[in-house]
Amino acid sequence: MIDLPTAEKHPESPRPPVIFAGVAGMIFLLFLLITTGGTGLLRLLGLTHSLAVAVFANRTLFWVCLGLVWWFAIKVEKQPLLLWKERRQGFWHYVGALTLLPVVITVALILVNSLLYALIHKTEHSEALERMIRYCRAHPFLLFYSAITAGFTEELLMRGYLLPRLEVLVRNRGLAIFLSSLLFGLGHYRYGTIRNIVGAMVIGLAIAIYYNRYRNIKVAIVFHILWDTAAFYLAFRHA
Repeated sequence: MIDLPTAEKHPESPRPPVIFAGVAGMIFLLFLLITTGGTGLLRLLGLTHSLAVAVFANRTLFWVCLGLVWWFAIKVEKQPLLLWKERRQGFWHYVGALTLLPVVITVALILVNSLLYALIHKTEHSEALERMIRYCRAHPFLLFYSAITAGFTEELLMRGYLLPRLEVLVRNRGLAIFLSSLLFGLGHYRYGTIRNIVGAMVIGLAIAIYYNRYRNIKVAIVFHILWDTAAFYLAFRHA
């Protein structure tokens, strides 16, 4: 497991306007990246001629976004990216967490998808997701790079950075967990279906509850990478 710098104790938080600026800035950066794919910047850098290069560069921009947020936390907020001190866990905790999280989330997704089907009376298909599956199937390296990028950047941003700061702003841990999960779900709207948004929200909710309880971002990162890899692999089998 990797070691990530965290606060040794819950630090004295900067003024709420500074935290709000960081949260709003992070959400704005991700919104631009999700909605545009960073095509303007990639075109300026000449990285859009090859689709494979463009996809790789797009994923790399998420690392750039993480770097900018990390810089803001250290230099402007003057506190670590991770406000919550990282708790070391025993071997069997990691095994149990990485075993139970997929089971809990799978059951929750089955229930939520059944409820959605009962409400809208149809099964939605995401053309954007299907195109991505076909493309990643033809370029396995991009599949693994995308999964690793999503695991690290999304967990460090949405859970590690955003969740504790939302709690500082709204002064309610449950509401902070819900808001972070809602934003995580909305971040998947480009897939084009309610099912994808709600499904991502359910996954984000489960990870946020885990992280709030056990304060271990490493498990969240590893789980996210494994979940995305397994989801694409199963999609390949049924494509």
